[in-house]
Amino acid sequence: MNYVYGNRSQESVVEPAITPEAPFDVVSRTYDSTFSASEIGRAQRRSVWEAMDRTFQKGQRILEINCGTGIDALHLAGRGVEVVACDSASGMIAVAAASRRIFESISGRRSMSRYGADCDARTGRTV
Repeated sequence: MNYVYGNRSQESVVEPAITPEAPFDVVSRTYDSTFSASEIGRAQRRSVWEAMDRTFQKGQRILEINCGTGIDALHLAGRGVEVVACDSASGMIAVAAASRRIFESISGRRSMSRYGADCDARTGRTV
């Protein structure tokens, strides 16, 4: 395949196949402790949660794409928002599902969040 830039034709560059989930699968187990718990991670969460709290109300249902470890989905679930959370990285989905189970165990109630619920047609990842 050739691409044209201005008046010049360029050969296409073939890069090695890297699956999009691979980088986040590698860091999934330590993502919250290394990023979410960091100063910048906490500042980002505060900012994101303030915006989400203004936007989403109890009883609403949303789809979170690229949910990562599920930290935002659990925040919303704690406020009564139903979240269908999905991610292309199976490692992140595994951490999110474990976090959900802990949330339910500690709170004594069922989390309204679901993870990987048939929302990734490309990979078919479900929990």
